[in-house]
Amino acid sequence: MKKISPLGKFICLIAAAALIIMIPVAAVILYVSGLPPVYGESYYAGLPLKYDRLRSTPSPRIIVIGGSSTAFGTDSKIIEKELGEPCINFGLYAAIGLKPMLDLSASEIRPGDTIIICPEIDSQMYSDFEGYNSLWKSCEGRSDMLFALGSDSIPGMTGSLKGFLNERKNLSANAASVSDNNVYALSSFDAYGDIIYPRPDNIMSKGYAPDSLPDIDASIVTDDFADMINRYSLMAGLKGATVYFGFCPINALSVSDISDEQKQAFVNALVSKLDIPVISSLDDHIMDPGYFYDSNFHTNDYGMTYNTMLLVNDIKRERKDTSLSSTFIPYPVAVSQNGAVISSGSTDILTYDVTDTGIIITGLTQSGVQASSITVPDTIEDTAVTGIASHTFEGSQAVNITLPSSVNSLSDGAFYGADILRTVTLPCGALPEVGENLLDGASAGINIRVPSEIYNTYMTDYFWGRYESVIQPDI
Repeated sequence: MKKISPLGKFICLIAAAALIIMIPVAAVILYVSGLPPVYGESYYAGLPLKYDRLRSTPSPRIIVIGGSSTAFGTDSKIIEKELGEPCINFGLYAAIGLKPMLDLSASEIRPGDTIIICPEIDSQMYSDFEGYNSLWKSCEGRSDMLFALGSDSIPGMTGSLKGFLNERKNLSANAASVSDNNVYALSSFDAYGDIIYPRPDNIMSKGYAPDSLPDIDASIVTDDFADMINRYSLMAGLKGATVYFGFCPINALSVSDISDEQKQAFVNALVSKLDIPVISSLDDHIMDPGYFYDSNFHTNDYGMTYNTMLLVNDIKRERKDTSLSSTFIPYPVAVSQNGAVISSGSTDILTYDVTDTGIIITGLTQSGVQASSITVPDTIEDTAVTGIASHTFEGSQAVNITLPSSVNSLSDGAFYGADILRTVTLPCGALPEVGENLLDGASAGINIRVPSEIYNTYMTDYFWGRYESVIQPDI
């Protein structure tokens, strides 16, 4: 019998170890994929729709990869009409991350495809971040999608599985299936994967979201991010595809404090580190607030058309296509900026500003700081309490804080410095607007209790979903 060489033995050991690891991983994936659906009507379910379109649509294609700005800002039908090729709108949610979207698309790239990577400009999307919990939700019932993720995703996916299953259990206990009747639902997508939910206006009270500003800064263009993009573009190029980098739509009000020098440094960092052309003009994609809907990256109906035509023109310019466009570019809607302070005052425990949109709680009096429990009233001076400002509860000795149903906005860092705060209770009513950093500076053990009847809504809401680990049903 022929002896196996030391190298051969080593290779066999590696193969055996890989098999030992992969068998239980595959078993877990198949088990989870066979569970009854919970997220099948939610916004997360848009990803399988997009993945199936990517797999089934013949090449050559225009493939736009990003986060929710891509989902909201790309009209595939316009691209198909203007460029004569089918478009794949492959963007869903920044909480998933850019890397998983690249991984999922990688095996489906074909000769002749044109790929535009245009993530939201923030430090999370400009990284190799992977939102494992959001991936479990988005790939519900789809073992093929889970297997398509990179092998380097396995540790994070397995590590997040227990939390995901516990969340499913809570959701199942409160409702049979998660669904919404707003823009963040599967029903908002058409067969192209574009959002068709009517959104004619800018619904942000200030015309922009001050708590979720774009990170237009050269520092977010890290070597790791550039390496990820460059590896992907090399792979796609070997398959005969062309890859470009572009910019997402950006609300002009959200970057009014960014200097031209900062913008140029950001663009220069991309151009110097990426091996693919940056085909967009950053200034072009900084758009009038009348083109936006509910965030600094989400366009309304008019902004969707405008942003799509920017993308069409970017591609035409690269292709030296001088044909005239037939799509009418709409004007932006009028936007009113509310929230001007009219006067200020205080109660026994709270300080506040009176604005043209209601009462904004701004801080605590000395008595308020010492209170062990705080309940914010629905009204002050016969005016509805509508917002909680940043650092409102700083220094508070309260263990419990209860907010009224009238509150429609919670600023980032609202609970900053409330070091012993354990529970924030939110009542029934519309979900308050929140940014990305609501819990900045809050105590590590904080939890947010919401009515059990709307627990599912909080957990699958686009904005509140990022706080899923601390949200609990108030049973």
